[in-house]
Amino acid sequence: MSFYDEYELLELFCSEPKVIDQEVGIYEYQMSSETGHTFTLYFSIHEETVIITLSHNKLMNPIFDISLKEVEKIKADSEKLVFTRNDKPTVMMYVKPSFTLEIENL
Repeated sequence: MSFYDEYELLELFCSEPKVIDQEVGIYEYQMSSETGHTFTLYFSIHEETVIITLSHNKLMNPIFDISLKEVEKIKADSEKLVFTRNDKPTVMMYVKPSFTLEIENL
């Protein structure tokens, strides 16, 4: 089982990731809304770490900036990302109809 499916993320974000470090496997995906919000996903394949950030262009600091360790899998569909830890969906980040974060099983 792989950490993520690059085609699922490509379909959700409608763009290729920004490669932060190819050797270590660190990538960044980003999506913006018409309301001025920007959702950014950073992840490290080898460290099994994910950082989820939501910001707004009129705010200096992010609305939230969450770091998750020991992420086993990132699953994406057309509306959301699901981050799995300990074989359980832990965090869901919805991108449609608006950016919404749902946390379970932490």
